Amino acid sequence: MRFTLYKKLAVLVGGTLLFVAAAVLFFAGRDVERTVFDSELKGAENIMRLVDLNLEGRFKSYLMWKVSMVSSRKQQLEQESTILLSGLDRILGAKQSKKSVKSALLWLTGVSRNPDRLVFVYDKKGKMLGVNIADFAKADLLQMKDFKGRAVMTAMRDESMRYGNSFTTFRWGQATRTRSGRYLGMFSYYPRLGWIVGVCESLDSMTTEVRQRQEEILQGLRETIPDVRVARSGPVFLFSGDGELLVEPSRPLMDLMGKEASNEKDFLIELAKKASWASDEGNEGSQIIDSGPDAPSQIFVSHFRPMDWFVAAVAPKAELRAPAALLVERLSVVLACALVLGLALALIMARRIVRPIKALTAHVKDVPERDWTTENAGEIEVLGKMAERRSDEVGALAEAFVYMDSELRRNIRELIKTEAEKHRIESELGVARDIQMGLLPKIFPAFPERDELDLYAVLEPAREVGGDLYDFFFVDDGTVCVVVGDVSDKGVPAALFMTIAKTLIKNEALLGRPPEEILRRVNDDLGRDNPSAMFVTTFVGLLDVASGDLAFASGGHNPPLIIPTSGEITYLREVSGPMVGAMAGMSFVGLSAKLNVGDMLLVYTDGVTEAMNESKEMLTEDGLFEVVTRLRDEDAKGMVDGIVQAVHAHADGAPQSDDITVLGVRLSEYSSKDTRGDS
Repeated sequence: MRFTLYKKLAVLVGGTLLFVAAAVLFFAGRDVERTVFDSELKGAENIMRLVDLNLEGRFKSYLMWKVSMVSSRKQQLEQESTILLSGLDRILGAKQSKKSVKSALLWLTGVSRNPDRLVFVYDKKGKMLGVNIADFAKADLLQMKDFKGRAVMTAMRDESMRYGNSFTTFRWGQATRTRSGRYLGMFSYYPRLGWIVGVCESLDSMTTEVRQRQEEILQGLRETIPDVRVARSGPVFLFSGDGELLVEPSRPLMDLMGKEASNEKDFLIELAKKASWASDEGNEGSQIIDSGPDAPSQIFVSHFRPMDWFVAAVAPKAELRAPAALLVERLSVVLACALVLGLALALIMARRIVRPIKALTAHVKDVPERDWTTENAGEIEVLGKMAERRSDEVGALAEAFVYMDSELRRNIRELIKTEAEKHRIESELGVARDIQMGLLPKIFPAFPERDELDLYAVLEPAREVGGDLYDFFFVDDGTVCVVVGDVSDKGVPAALFMTIAKTLIKNEALLGRPPEEILRRVNDDLGRDNPSAMFVTTFVGLLDVASGDLAFASGGHNPPLIIPTSGEITYLREVSGPMVGAMAGMSFVGLSAKLNVGDMLLVYTDGVTEAMNESKEMLTEDGLFEVVTRLRDEDAKGMVDGIVQAVHAHADGAPQSDDITVLGVRLSEYSSKDTRGDS
């Protein structure tokens, strides 16, 4: 069964929607659950913060009350000290005596017998002179320390002598069940006698008031904290650092944490330690204490350092996750509805897309049956209406089909005309090639009646007709002329220029002129009327077959080679003058060489040395030298054919970029015959 485009679109859209829905559910569910869970945690932290603020507010009120109470007691001590010092002045009078001093001391020590109020006197050396309570008479004043760790009597002596009076808090005597032995004292310096007078009040009464105040704070918290909830039912409670519940939770704590009730105190102490550690590390506010993955509830704790109290809240994890689960469930319903609706719309759109595509398909199937050489006879009228009716991509496709149909018909008609013209041109070029190649001597052996010469030549044009040329002929009984040339262009213009150059060279050579004169005259003839500035590199050589003397001229041509039967192969690199035909009036120099019996003269065009392979690497003169060295024992035909094969092997399938011409002539023996040969 064919899996149609309609089915593919349905599967693709449905699969995409399912994948998107699954991905959205997975990532959204995960992220939403995490976000909502974090939001619930943040809400719990905010509730804890509100409880902390409530506690802080109550503590600040308590602190202000405590400061006020201490200030009031200090004022009372200061007033009593002033009264005592004034009394001393009255007792001593204007003229003090031992009797008045003793009376003053007795008066001071007898002012009050209240154990909560101490009045004592000591001198600058720290010696106790008197105290109003006998139990403290034998106290070692120098050993007493205040709560700053200082020696009380020494510090108070120095400060009171410097400032007139000073306050401190210290412990005197041993603490009992009813008395703590802690005192708040004011010490005043009495300069007339050098005494330090201390008026002190026991802190026990103040401690009682402080405890009452703390109990009031706890009572207020017991009235408010139980009404606070984290999540839906998570209770908030208060406990101390030693594991004592100060404000109990509304539900049993150990049940919420899934632990035994007997372990409650140990659990609270451990909780306090964890919260204290977190607080010591600089974490402010409430801390989420890890209760373990299996614990049913999450616990939050904040440490109130001033009173070493801990505010805690227990939130069931199920209640923290409930909002996220509800949101994910609703999101799943919405996505399911969107999936169904999207799939339905996709099927409708797929059908709308596929229907015109079927019509286009039917049109394409009819393409092989149409006659594309005639004008459109109305076969695509349906597609034209479709292109007008639809403004979407399908309409554009139909319009493209209409345009394609029209252009195909026009292009096929033009192609038929072009092919006919191309066939005509190729036919004419074939005729031109035959004519051009017919102008070149191509019957070998070239001079079958002359055993002293072994000559062979090949020309392979890069196009139908080329610009290379070669020729050979006897100018007299004992002199053979060899010519090789390469026109600067290719194709028909080069072929015409080559024909003219070949004819002029042969005419001048048959007049018995030397090679340099032949090139000079031909250069003048070609250069006088040459608007296209074409030129031909030319080698003209006259070989005396009786002596082996070679007179030659090279007009910018590649250097020929002398290939002896033995010994070193050499390039004839001398140049007679510039390229022939480029500019009239140029002169050329005659050159000469010697061919011994068995030696070969090899002349070629740049199509040999500049032949390139696919990597744009040329054969070069060195490459030609290697080929010639390998073929030096071959006859003229073997040498020439071997070189052409080597050129093709180097090109390795790369298209021929230039004409290839190679001519080889070997002097087999010196001639003594009087026979004339001609091409």
